[in-house]
Amino acid sequence: MSSQFIVLEGVTSTGKTTQGKMIVDRLVAKGFEAFFNHEPTILNPYGRIARRIVERNEPDAQDVAKAEVLGFTKKFKKLQGILSKIKSGKELTEIDRQVLYIADRHEDLRETIVPKLARGATCVQDRYELSTYAFAATKNIPYTRLKKLHSFMLQDMYVVPDILLYFDLDPKISADRLSKASDKPVDIYETLSKIRKTRSTYINLLKNKNLYKKLYIINAEAPLLEVFTEICLKLNI
Repeated sequence: MSSQFIVLEGVTSTGKTTQGKMIVDRLVAKGFEAFFNHEPTILNPYGRIARRIVERNEPDAQDVAKAEVLGFTKKFKKLQGILSKIKSGKELTEIDRQVLYIADRHEDLRETIVPKLARGATCVQDRYELSTYAFAATKNIPYTRLKKLHSFMLQDMYVVPDILLYFDLDPKISADRLSKASDKPVDIYETLSKIRKTRSTYINLLKNKNLYKKLYIINAEAPLLEVFTEICLKLNI
């Protein structure tokens, strides 16, 4: 298996994080170099700030200070303004939150994903650009506006996924699983109505047959090992 960029998408509580780590374990056991990666990241301040905000927590002041001096921040006045709003305690808009996510994605691509792919490793990525479009839709942000913003911020750093695995799950089951996950904070996108809206947006996005090179829809309602077996067959691993 040559170097691949495999992206996992879906609403909350689909089990994609667990499956992603299992895919990496399977690849490594077969002698391939592979790594699991996820958004928002914990390796750069944009990701840590975004996670704190969506989980209804105050961002760490040190992370805000670190983000302010990054080269990527200095390139975008919008990003500078968002950090200023955070420092002054002002509420962020949905576009503001997505700018943080995209900034996090840019730095993750630059620092981690692109270098490791170039080295020949396979990246199993938990969330990517479709999450931007799907979750922002809960606030009725148009796809075209987000696509333009995403392209403008990432520019030539963007990497087209080789394979997309979309984990499909009934929103009621998603919300039920979430309610039983006592160790996971419920974020601002995880009400039943927003999960429904997110799934609906994903389904509409997936109608574009030219979206990625390969697209597989995975039934996330099935038992864990059954789902993993299906994935292994799709990926031929």
